[in-house]
This record gives sequence, structure tokens and C-alpha cells, in this order.
Amino acid sequence: MKRKVRGALIFAFLVAALGAPRVVAAQSVADIQAEVRRATSAWHGGEPPADSAALSAAIEQLGQAALKFIAVMDRSLQSGSDSRERPALLEAYRAVSQPLEAVYEKTGGQLERMVRKIIEEDGDLEALYESPEYRQGQALGAQALYYLNWVRFYGARLFEGSQRRALLEKAASGFSSFLGGEKSTDLQRESLFGRGLCALELGEFEAAIEDLQAVAEDPQNPPDRRHKARLALLDGLVRHGRYAEAVKVSAPLTTSDSGDPRPLFLRARALLELAKKNAGIEAERQRKEAVALLERVRRAGGAWEDRAQQLLLASVDDPAKYAQDATNPRARLELVKMMLQKKQFSEAVQVLEDMGKAGTRLSPAVEAERRYLLGLALFQLGSWEAAARELELALNMPSQVEAAEAAYLRFKAREKLAAEKPELADSPEYERAVREYAERFPEHRFAYEAYFRLGELLQRRQQCKEALEYFGRVRADAEFTLRARFGALQCRVTLLGTGGRPSEDAMRAIGEELRALRTALEQAEEKKSMEKTTLVNMRAKLTLLDAAWQSWQAEPNWSSIAQALDGFEQRYPQQPELFPAVARLRLLAWAELGRFAEAEREAIRAAAVLIQQYGREEVENLAVKFIRKGTALRNSGDASADVAAQRVALQLYRGLAEARALSEAGELTLARLYENTGDLERAEAIYRAALNAKPNSLPLLRALARLVEARGQRDEALQLWKRYTEAARPGDQPWYEGQYQLARLDREAGATQAACSRLRDLKPAMPGLSDHELRARLDALYKEVCR
Repeated sequence: MKRKVRGALIFAFLVAALGAPRVVAAQSVADIQAEVRRATSAWHGGEPPADSAALSAAIEQLGQAALKFIAVMDRSLQSGSDSRERPALLEAYRAVSQPLEAVYEKTGGQLERMVRKIIEEDGDLEALYESPEYRQGQALGAQALYYLNWVRFYGARLFEGSQRRALLEKAASGFSSFLGGEKSTDLQRESLFGRGLCALELGEFEAAIEDLQAVAEDPQNPPDRRHKARLALLDGLVRHGRYAEAVKVSAPLTTSDSGDPRPLFLRARALLELAKKNAGIEAERQRKEAVALLERVRRAGGAWEDRAQQLLLASVDDPAKYAQDATNPRARLELVKMMLQKKQFSEAVQVLEDMGKAGTRLSPAVEAERRYLLGLALFQLGSWEAAARELELALNMPSQVEAAEAAYLRFKAREKLAAEKPELADSPEYERAVREYAERFPEHRFAYEAYFRLGELLQRRQQCKEALEYFGRVRADAEFTLRARFGALQCRVTLLGTGGRPSEDAMRAIGEELRALRTALEQAEEKKSMEKTTLVNMRAKLTLLDAAWQSWQAEPNWSSIAQALDGFEQRYPQQPELFPAVARLRLLAWAELGRFAEAEREAIRAAAVLIQQYGREEVENLAVKFIRKGTALRNSGDASADVAAQRVALQLYRGLAEARALSEAGELTLARLYENTGDLERAEAIYRAALNAKPNSLPLLRALARLVEARGQRDEALQLWKRYTEAARPGDQPWYEGQYQLARLDREAGATQAACSRLRDLKPAMPGLSDHELRARLDALYKEVCR
């Protein structure tokens, strides 16, 4: 048997129990859940208590939780944040609805059992209905249903489809159950309002409008309820396409600044729809009022700003045309925003430039926003320089949010320019744009990009300590964080070479970071969480960093280093800035491995970039490494390997010569390398050119004398040794060297007497010679020619 609910009894109880409508401050979800826990703490197994007094107290507490849930929902709907807050609101709904549903079912079950018992005993049902026990059960059920109706109605907004409809139908049925009786009570008027709202959500517009209009026009309803009914009625009229009526209903709702954007939004929508059907002055008036209303909606912020924009985008077909006719600067800016949304960037630039030329003086705030929008439009058109200039002038916008956006876009415009012309990445304009954005707006959502670019900038300038500070601030974005870790590691590896041999702790820390980065890179590649080009570039850097780290080990595995860097340029063609470091490490590896033919080809190809990247001293050090390696091999009996090693050094010195970066000593080294590798003609040319500049240079005279003698030019060699001896100070080691060479050449020419005479004259000065090897050669020659 269905439960019979006597309307008069329910109304009497609820009017007494609930009293006047309550105003509840917006609560948090946690507050609501805490209220429900207090109400149900004494329940066993989640079941409502059987005792009527305990059940009534629980309903009262759950009612407080329900009113708080309604307040939270109202606040969320008014702010437009209901979509974003949906998960939390669902938690609150379930927390309140489940115990209320349980209470309502329990009271209904008790009444069912009472009726069934009377029927089985063939008792008096009318007496049962009049009994205090039955009447109390009805009152408790009605009390729970009152709260449950509103919880179901608001909860339905959190669902879609059949679940939403089922909740609305239950709420509508519940509200209808309170509408019996002859006397009009506040509960009836509130229930009529609730039923009208449910009908509106169910799409039953005619029924909804009838109920809501009755509530709005009933002077017995409190002002707040009448206002809400008019707002809901306005919503229904707009949804049902009755725009002219909606404009009339909305008039009193939009005159005051209540802070509620909903009536403004609905009236604007109705006006825009009417403007589509009208023409001429009336249509323009309606459009202008709609734009002004939406400006007020936009100021509510949050989701309402987006909704206002979306309504304009959906309602105005040609914002560019209307913007030219609009006179209000704010309205024109709103329409420009629509144009930007519709990607009408050129048209937006025209409107904004016309605003700047107009005779009317714009307020500083409007002018700053105009500059910002103009910069944004120019940015979208790829006019990076012009965009950067306009955005710089927009940095004084009153809104810090928009000022931050202007600073960010200005930075991005300068970044785009630097991408097109890499030299601009070191320009003052680029650095200023990056620094001002990062320093003024460190909390902006993309500030990490500026920190990363500052780190890059300082790294390029070899200011690695400062770069590490900025790289360390990059945390918000996974891709940029990973790139910053790479940059930081590059700096740390660079700093290893500035303070002598790195400590074991430093080496261990870098090794751990290399392993961590390798794992992070593999995970990113597996998840495809970053662009393939970025991942490849990072793989290139990781390969180089690992090779550099290995080279600093006490006993580097040069074979592993050479293998890792083999074909690097072909595998990573998009990373030319890494090629000099790769070439340097490869040369070091090949020097240690004795792979001189490969090293020579590398030196020919890479000498210029090595000089540009590292400078003369580092390239000379590389060459010296090959010279020493060759000398060691020659001393161990491998003369051909020595020549091969010197050919590598020769190519590096040739690169220095072509870059005009050779010192005087370097020129002599180049000549000796030509000489040692068999190119005597080039060696001689260098010596002669140098000797013309410095005719008394002992090293040059000595080198050229040896070379021309090797080429069979004995007479010239003799003359050069004479010049050498005359240029040397008597008694110094070079003077003794010159005397020896002259005596040797005399002997080889058959003039042994002349050679003996020279050495005999030299004999008294011999005790002053400290070079034992030269003394031994002089003594041996003396014994040979003066026998």
C-alpha cells in the first residue's frame, strides 16, 4: 500500500519546525562532511536510529548540512566555477544525500509496516492515521523530504543524462507533495518555486514559466525568493526563445549592481538574439546595450569572463564591422578581443591603430590595454619586432595579470627574433625582455621559460655559476625542467675544468646526475611526452656530457669515448653548437688511441671551429698533445707513427695560421711540423719570411740553416751558420753551437785544417761551456780534425 501523506499535518509540522527561510553562509566541503559525521556518529552500521527523538535530531543536523550544501552550490553557480569545482561538489552531494535518503526510506518503511499490520489484523486504518505515532512518522518523513527535495534538485546539476533526469523528477514529485491543502503557506510557496525550477531543468518550459511567474508575482513571497524566481523565469524565457518577454522580465534585475552576473548575461543574450531579427537603429541599440552588459559580466572574472566572450563570439557575425561603428572604447576593445578569437588579426590591428589615431584621449588603462591587444595581434601576425615594441608600452597596465601577459608575450617576441637571427639572443633588448619578465612576474605560469633562457644566456657567456642559479629555478614544466637539468649539468661539467683536477665527490655527483638524466630521457621517450626533436637534441647533449665526464676519470676509457662520439654530427645534425666540443674530445681520444689518420681528417675539418670556440691556447695544447705522443712513439722505435701524429698537429697549426692566430713561436712550430712531415719547401718559406722580419733571430737562423743543408744547399747553410755565430754573444751556448757547425761544415768540405784551426782557437774558451752534450761533440770533432 502506498503511504498516504496528509498535507495539513505536514505543513503544520514544517512551519513550526523549519520556521522562516534560513540564510546560510557559504561553507566548504569539509564543513559539510563534518556536519554529516556529527549527525550520523551514533548510527549503527550506517542505519538511522529507530527512536523518533534521535531520528528527529539527526534530520535537523542533516538539514543544516543540506542548507550548507545548497549555499555552496549557489556560490559556485553564481561565480561560474561549478564545472571546475564539480569533483568536490559531488563529494558534498553524496555526503548529504545518502543519509537523508536513508532517513526518508526508514520513515516510509515504518509507516508501511504499521499499515500492513493493521490490515493483517483487520484493524481501523482511520484510527491509525489519526494516531500520534503515525502522525509523528509522517512529520519526520516530510521533514526529511523537505531537505531532500532541494538536495536532489541541486545535486542533479552535477550529473548528466538519465541520472540527472531521475533526480529532477524525484525532486519535482517531492515538491508537488507539499502543494495540497486549501491554505497557502510559505512551505507551499517555496515548494511551488522548487517545482518550477525542476520543470525548467526538465525542459518543461510552459509549466516552469507558469509556476515561476506565480512565485515572482506573489507579494507573500520574500523579496529574495521573488528575485530568484524572476531570475529562473528569465532563464526559462531565454531557453524557450521568448526573447522579448525575457528583456521585459530582466529590466528590474539588471538596474542594480548586485554583483550577480547571471541576469546581466541572460538579458545580453536576449538582446543579441533580438538584434539578429531587427535592423537599423533598434538593432544597433540592442547590440550596444548587450556589449555593455557583457562588459559588466566580464568584470565578474573567472568563468564568467569566458562565457561573456563565448556569447559575443556566437552572436556577432562580423565584429570587425561593428568595432568600426562602436564609439565606446571599452566596447571596441571587447570586439577586438572577439576579432582575435576569430583570428581576424589584420582587422584587429587596423581597429586598434585607428583608436590610437582618434582625437579622443584614451584613459591610461584603456591605452595600455590597446597597446597590449595591438602587440598580441602583431605577435600573431609574426611581426615580432613591432609586437615587442607595443607590448613594452603595455607593461604599465593596471591589471597585474594582463601586465604579466604583456611581459611574457614581449619576451616571446624577442625569443622569436632570436630564433630567426641567433646573434640577437645576445642583444640588450632580448636580455632586458627576459630579465624584466622574470623579475617582475616570478609567479607567472610561464616564468620558468624565462629562467631557462636566462640560464642559457649566461651559459653562452661562460658565466656558469650564475647560470646554475637560474637553471635551478625551472620546476613547473616537465620538459623545461629536464632541459634545465641538462643545461645545469653542462655548466657543472664546464666548471670541472676551471679548478684543477675535480674531486671524487664532484665526479660521483655528476655521474649520478648523468644516470638520472639518462633514465628520465628514456622515460620521456617511452611516454612520448615531449617532441621527438627535443628528445633527440637532449640525447645529443647527454652523449657529449657523458663523454666529457669519462674524459675526466683517472683512467679514461678512450675507446668508449671515441665510440660514443663516432658519427655524432650525422646522428645529431640539429646540434651544431655541440660539434666543437665533440671534435675536441674525439681528438683527445684518437691521440691516446694512436688513431692518427682519423685525427688528421678531424683536424682538417674542425680546426676553424675549434679555434673559434676555444681559442689559440687550447688548440695549441691539442697539437702539442699529438707532438708529444709522436715523440713517445718515435723513442719506442715507431718513427712512422711519429710522423702521422705530427701531421695531426700540423693541421691544427695550419688552422691557427689561416685564422691569423699564430704567435712567433707558433710560426716556428708550424715550420718545424712542415719540416718533420717532409714538406721542406713550405717550411723554408715560413723560415725565410720570418727571418726577413727578424734577420738576427737565432732560432730562425738555426732552423733555416739546418733545413737548407738538408735540401743540399751547403754553401747557404754555411753562410747562415756564420750569421748565427756572429749574432750570438761570445761565450753563450748558441755561440759554441755556431762554432761547432762551422767547423763541421769545413770538415765535410775537406778543409780539415781550417776546421782544426777554428777548434784550436776555441779550446781556451771551452771551460765556460756548461752544455755537456755540445762539449762532447766539440771534443770528438777536435780529435777527428786535429790528429
